[in-house]
Amino acid sequence: MALSLKLLREAMHLNPNAGVKREIATLSRALKKADSAAASEDASAQQAQDESSKSKKTTRKPATRKTTATQKAKRG
Repeated sequence: MALSLKLLREAMHLNPNAGVKREIATLSRALKKADSAAASEDASAQQAQDESSKSKKTTRKPATRKTTATQKAKRG
């Protein structure tokens, strides 16, 4: 989209009567919305990542022993 905007501005510079002012304005608004949406998504993703890293703690479970036939024989 940014390349399109650049080309439209160049067209307007080369020929002021080219009639691309509305397209430039529309594309500029669309780019601003896309940038702000991407920025808010990045911020929310970063916040979610920070919260998840804080809440995740490494918990160790005690190892459980497997009872083998020889251990059963020793007990019994």
